[in-house]
Amino acid sequence: MTACNSHVVFDDNTNIAQAAWSKEEAVAMIVPITDTLSHCAIYVNLRHNEDYLYDNIFLEVIAVSPKGARVSDTLEYRLADERGKWFGQSGGQWYDCRLPFRSDVQFSTSGTYLFYIRQLMRQDALPGVGSVGLRVVKMKD
Repeated sequence: MTACNSHVVFDDNTNIAQAAWSKEEAVAMIVPITDTLSHCAIYVNLRHNEDYLYDNIFLEVIAVSPKGARVSDTLEYRLADERGKWFGQSGGQWYDCRLPFRSDVQFSTSGTYLFYIRQLMRQDALPGVGSVGLRVVKMKD
């Protein structure tokens, strides 16, 4: 089974308490990187349900390298089309979205990278968000 997913470097999610993501709650991901030769794509994993009130989401993603270099991005992702049909894979009441963050990333240093993800919507507690995470995969040649 591992050979099928040998391109996955990291994939983890953090459950959001009571499916209400607070503006004050940054999701932290600790990502160990050993390969500095491969090019990778990085995605934000987002799981939401019908209680989510908007067709988009604004996020801040902060990446901190083992040497302390920091990169911050503010991103908007569409979660539904104009008719309100949710994007992503549906499993029961939840919709799983893999949102592209960066592509063709080559990590310059091996070690532990820290990623922080927080919501930037104008609502203190964002209902309908069940989990948030990060996925890093090696890009195919």
